[in-house]
Amino acid sequence: MKIKSIIVDHEKHGRENLAGILEQYCPEAELLGEAASVESAIALINEYSPDQPQNPRIGLPTGDRIEFIEVSKIIRCQGEGNYTHFFFEENKHLLVAKTLVEFEDLLQGHSFIRVHKTHLVNLKHIVAWLKTDGGVLQFSNSDKVAVSRSGKDEVQ
Repeated sequence: MKIKSIIVDHEKHGRENLAGILEQYCPEAELLGEAASVESAIALINEYSPDQPQNPRIGLPTGDRIEFIEVSKIIRCQGEGNYTHFFFEENKHLLVAKTLVEFEDLLQGHSFIRVHKTHLVNLKHIVAWLKTDGGVLQFSNSDKVAVSRSGKDEVQ
């Protein structure tokens, strides 16, 4: 059975790489189209109705490879200029040369919210909201992240 798929990446080179990887390693994936933005991805989704897999994955470029990670395993993302740190279950960490804003768009609709200008978090991994120091979230891996004033409304 073929899995109807689309590729979303703002860089043409990234889309081409992913298409090649899908062709080589995922013959069950039928590529319906490619999108360079969230808006064009939504148009493709509405047009082709691709399959929204039970365990969606995201491709994270790290140096000379692309790591495919289940979105549900991402605990939080932390922006640092043109880079984004990804923190996963089992204390794993990846550094990706893309901005947090790019990932905010991709992870929209997967239980992620922006709680601070440098923090995007997975609601499914929050274990406590500490009301001290203006508000701090504690996660399943024991990490803690401060919540900005504007982020408090989103958390509540």
